[in-house]
This record gives sequence, structure tokens and C-alpha cells, in this order.
Amino acid sequence: YNAVLSIHNNNFDSAQHFIDVCRDNIDSRITALVAESYNRAYDSIFIIQELAELEEIIEYKLCTETKNFKRQDLLRSVWTKRLYGAKRDVDVWQRMLAIRRLVIEPSDDIDSYLFFADICDKANRPSIAVKVFSTIFNQEVPSVYDSQSSSPSFTTDKVLPNVPPKIA
Repeated sequence: YNAVLSIHNNNFDSAQHFIDVCRDNIDSRITALVAESYNRAYDSIFIIQELAELEEIIEYKLCTETKNFKRQDLLRSVWTKRLYGAKRDVDVWQRMLAIRRLVIEPSDDIDSYLFFADICDKANRPSIAVKVFSTIFNQEVPSVYDSQSSSPSFTTDKVLPNVPPKIA
């Protein structure tokens, strides 16, 4: 995503250009897919939603410059509602949260990340759940799961640290 890199570098005009090009490219595909079925069109619809969120990220960053904190609060509220309304799928949530990391640190949105960890756990993807906890608490949390198995492997070299997490 060139748009993501442009947003990260605060080059908003370039980001908007890449968003527009992507939207134009996907527009013709989505019409045909929606005619077939919603499930087939979901990925394309989701990409369109991501593009809209990238535009909102630009707006959020501009609000920081203009000190329009009420608008930022409104955008965060919309993102939270949109996130909790999304399909309970690890890949979907992971992509949505990744976009928001451009402006919101995981430690500032703990509830959403804990919910995401729960989705990972229910989807039998414990290694991602462990990474979520590591990200939230900004410290490395060794996994107790063997990479070849989904069942816990409690060995002495994989014991969780007996240190309280660092919370900023």
C-alpha cells in the first residue's frame, strides 16, 4: 500500500491519489461480484471500507494539526462501532487494527485488542493472541505454544516472566 506509506510520512496529497487509483480499479470488479453473491464480494467491499478508513486517518491526522479533538473523538467512536460490527474473523480484524495503528497505539485501545485476542483464541490461533498481548503491554511475551501444535507446551524455557507489564 503506497497510500499507507504516504500517510505514515504525512504526504496526504500523494496518499489521496493512491486511494483514488485503488478505488477506481476496484469499482468495476465489485459490480460483477455483488451480482453473484455477497460472500464473493465481501473482500472487495472490505477493501473499499479500508480505503474510506485511510481517508479518515488523513482527516484524523489533520485534526491533530488543527487541534480539532472533538472530531478525532468522533472518528475513534465510528471506528470502534465499525470494528465491532465487522465479521468476527482474525484476518479482517487484523487488517482493520493495522490501519488504525497509523494513529492509535494498541495500548490506547486495549478493549479492542483484548476482543481481537479472544477472536484469535476462538479461531484456534493462539500465537496471534500471544502477539496481541505482547503488543498491548509493549513487552515480549514468550509463547507457551509449540509452533507445530495448538496445545500448550509448558517447558522451562518458555515460562512467562514474573514481572508486571509496563503500562505507559
